[in-house]
Amino acid sequence: LGHPCTRYLYYLRTAWQERALPSPELQTIFDAGVELEKWTLRRLEEAGFRIQEQQRAFEWKEYQITGHIDAFIAENGSNFYPLEIKHLNQFDWEKLNSKEDFLKADKVWLQKYPTQIALYMLMASKENGVLLLVNKQNFQMKEIWFGLDDILTIGETALKKAEAVNKAIKTNIPPPRMPFSEQCLKCDFF
Repeated sequence: LGHPCTRYLYYLRTAWQERALPSPELQTIFDAGVELEKWTLRRLEEAGFRIQEQQRAFEWKEYQITGHIDAFIAENGSNFYPLEIKHLNQFDWEKLNSKEDFLKADKVWLQKYPTQIALYMLMASKENGVLLLVNKQNFQMKEIWFGLDDILTIGETALKKAEAVNKAIKTNIPPPRMPFSEQCLKCDFF
């Protein structure tokens, strides 16, 4: 729901079988990400963080939203917070240091990450959540924490998109596309 095009979100639900498959190179990156996530979680546990509910499924039936969170994390305590791990190339990793950096990023997939953590925070009724960024070049880590005040607008925007997509599915009238941009040429449904 962090994607800027509501039509794209509609197609994800109604024409998923027509979506372009990732290239073999991109699929390899996705597969490596699964293994790197396991490695990162082990490293966090070795550093004294408590991890639980890895890959917990979420569903918000009212909005027809589903997802799987990477884990919940706590340090020396019992307050567990949503954790999403993102392995990034060195250049993106260096640029991303705040919530605002994600929202103004030139890559759509980076813009989507705050929405992802916001929705997990809302679905889990948590006031805090964290994106853990891992540099794939040297495996340095840094965290970007989100509080309730940070995600209210993001979450509200995502829920409005979910409502628009659900209405479009119910009426069988696709929502409008976003204004044409270079991003459209990269769309999986182009």
